[in-house]
Amino acid sequence: MGIKIITDSTSYIPAEYIEKFDIKVVSLNVFMDDESFRELDLDNKTFYTKMDALSAIPKSSQHVPDELIHVFKCIVANGDTILDFFLSSNMSGTYSSTNLLKNMLL
Repeated sequence: MGIKIITDSTSYIPAEYIEKFDIKVVSLNVFMDDESFRELDLDNKTFYTKMDALSAIPKSSQHVPDELIHVFKCIVANGDTILDFFLSSNMSGTYSSTNLLKNMLL
């Protein structure tokens, strides 16, 4: 049993730390006109190239609940404790939805 860290993609933790400390990162979503992308799947070059062609400013949205539930279940199944760090509740609904999902699983 140990402690596992979960964060969202707005933490921008370097890949070497994510791997070294086995940090689980749940992706937020980016909406550009009629397209939706997981933030983790969108590199800077692609983002700015697409942004040049947009008719409106990109928007973001919190993580997909199924992704976080899967991460929670895997960690709990191993008997580990979860320590999570998410975007401020003043800036996003990510924190609130994470608490809701946690309470559903417990």
